[in-house]
Amino acid sequence: MTAQVLTVAGEPACIVLVPGGAFSMGSDTFYPEESPVRRVRVDPFWIDRTPVTNDQFAKFVEETGHVTLAELAPDPRDYPGMLPELKQPGSLVFGPPSRPVHLAQVAWWDFRLGATWRTPLGPGSNGRGAR
Repeated sequence: MTAQVLTVAGEPACIVLVPGGAFSMGSDTFYPEESPVRRVRVDPFWIDRTPVTNDQFAKFVEETGHVTLAELAPDPRDYPGMLPELKQPGSLVFGPPSRPVHLAQVAWWDFRLGATWRTPLGPGSNGRGAR
């Protein structure tokens, strides 16, 4: 890997080049939409060495007009059988379970309408950890 300091949204950022490669993606034993397992190739890409802060991301959005997938209504063609009421912007939100669960369960992930980077827990929340 090659490290290089570049400027992102006007601030220095240490990013790393991740080399491309091939891997098996998907599952034949979990969710139907994850099958079939298939071999895919990923091109090389740059990634920050550290997480991007909400302030840095907000500046990036302001400068570029970027819109995340969570801010767009999903296309029902991508989700066969999707309930019509879920055709709204939203995202999965992590919430630790209130009881012990088997690690194969995904009980601690909840799809919430209106959850985006600006409102990470859904409407009424913000990127500062407040709700």
